[in-house]
Amino acid sequence: MKDVFYGKELLIERADAESIEVGEKITLMKWGNVNITKIDKDGDNLHVFGQVDEADQNFKGTKKFSWLIASKEHQMEVHIRELDHLIVKEKIEEADDIEKIVNNESLF
Repeated sequence: MKDVFYGKELLIERADAESIEVGEKITLMKWGNVNITKIDKDGDNLHVFGQVDEADQNFKGTKKFSWLIASKEHQMEVHIRELDHLIVKEKIEEADDIEKIVNNESLF
């Protein structure tokens, strides 16, 4: 597993942030549970505040969120490549030639 960078400011999807309520307990993936203490809406900006509770290991019934650290020193450029179906035949049979049923355009 790669290093995970933790920080005081995180980024989550806006739709995820909009689904959170004050007093709610949420789970930040690969970190732990957070008790939401405050939500500020300022125009288009939405800030959610909470306190990490590392002792709370009960993840059942909480909303789960992926997150990124907001620190610019830990940000990097990412290139996304969308792949099509890797296999172009609906049903593979033993006699099939793998070279003919694999979508070579999807490979790097």
